[in-house]
Amino acid sequence: MKRISYILVLIFGVISCEPTDAVKFESPQPESTKARSEFRTKIQGQYVNFSNPDKVLTIHNHLITTKTNIRFSCQRSEIELDSNVIFDLNNDEELIQYLNQDGGTTSIINDSIFYLQHALDTLFAIDKDHILKKYKSSYFLNYKYADNYWRVKKLTINKDTLLIGEITPGDTLLSFDYVEKEVEYVKSDSALVEIESEKYILSPSKKEFKKLLRSEAFETTEKYIKQRSDRINE
Repeated sequence: MKRISYILVLIFGVISCEPTDAVKFESPQPESTKARSEFRTKIQGQYVNFSNPDKVLTIHNHLITTKTNIRFSCQRSEIELDSNVIFDLNNDEELIQYLNQDGGTTSIINDSIFYLQHALDTLFAIDKDHILKKYKSSYFLNYKYADNYWRVKKLTINKDTLLIGEITPGDTLLSFDYVEKEVEYVKSDSALVEIESEKYILSPSKKEFKKLLRSEAFETTEKYIKQRSDRINE
């Protein structure tokens, strides 16, 4: 196994990539509501991911951050050193120093190696390319793409539960009249034309957007539970 940092780079490279298929809006949504400059104090705090307790989402005044505890374990014999590094793998002190180069923490018990790193990321930060809007009980996180279209996520908090959802390319609701479909093709080795990606451009009116919400178009992709300490301090 190569140094653990290589695995981390691979993971975050995959996460940060823009999906090949995408659902985009022509303008921040809901178009009829004003942009907000902050999140309400009542919803600020820490939320633990329902399916992955090692991931914690924090809502601040002007941004949302995530912290993920990434853990690995392996045997000493599975560690492969970089070609320009020479030391004794049986020397625990040198091995720990080597593995901790990227800010993680390593512990060694006999020949078992345990690695932990806290990965911090900004999920959303209010600025000209990240516009926050609110409609009824939900917040809408608008992310500006390089091509000036917008990706929209819906954030809903009901008591201690936080849900994040968005419209996915496979949603049957994308057959509405205000949806434009863009398809990119690529030639395969067999000379047949295959679909490389599908993008859906949405430009709903105020009425049409409300219809989207009523039809539960924003499918939940992540679920979080507010930490007990935050609930006590409210």
